[in-house]
Amino acid sequence: PLSEQKNAATIPQRSFAPAPVDDWSDDEPVALPSIAMALEHKSKREEKLLKEVQAEEERLRLEEKEKVAAEAAEREKQRIKVEREAAAEKERSRLEAEAKAAAEKERLQFEAEAAEQERLRLEAEAARKEQLRLEAEAIEQQRLKAEAAEKERLGLEAKAAEQQRLEAEAAEKEQLRLEAEAVEQQRLK
Repeated sequence: PLSEQKNAATIPQRSFAPAPVDDWSDDEPVALPSIAMALEHKSKREEKLLKEVQAEEERLRLEEKEKVAAEAAEREKQRIKVEREAAAEKERSRLEAEAKAAAEKERLQFEAEAAEQERLRLEAEAARKEQLRLEAEAIEQQRLKAEAAEKERLGLEAKAAEQQRLEAEAAEKEQLRLEAEAVEQQRLK
């Protein structure tokens, strides 16, 4: 029992005090063996306690070592996580920049194509307007020429008619004069 061990452990402490000569007499033959047993028991107990302390220290050292290793592993895990997140963010930013650049390039290309289409449309419209203008100008020239030719024809016809009228009038006057002369000749005869 623990109480007996405690009592036995206290025996060597009292045994170092000066003792009367009677304590070493033959009537107490069990004194020396009891002290030796107590000392041996104390030594074993101290050795056991020392081993327990050493085992506890070793356990604490291992726990601390494991704790340090776990913290180091956790730090490494966090470092890898941060590196992966940074790499992922960098890749995302790169892809986003590439997509933005591609979209901008496509937009500029679309605008350039639209501008080219508009330029061609305006050129075609200008060419069509010029063609219509030339056609209208040609029609107007033809109209003016036809109108001038008609005026010229009408002028010539009017001039010819007037000439015929004058000639007929002169012939009629000459006829009347000749007839008058004939009548006068008949009257004089």
